[in-house]
Amino acid sequence: MTKGRITVRGEAETRALGRALSRAAQGGLAICLYGEMGAGKTTLCQGFIEDRTGIAFAASPTFTLLAAYP
Repeated sequence: MTKGRITVRGEAETRALGRALSRAAQGGLAICLYGEMGAGKTTLCQGFIEDRTGIAFAASPTFTLLAAYP
């Protein structure tokens, strides 16, 4: 398992990171997010999902066990 730290400043950079993760992700990869409320987890997911599906909105993953997007 690889661990690291990436610092982003603001919503636009967080979304861009989500898009970049989407492009780098391969099948079978699990991404676990943790952080304080308001840390940017939803914004990161929105960038990831938008890159994969074109859907610009995604609900907060804070209490979601599984969310399927077409």
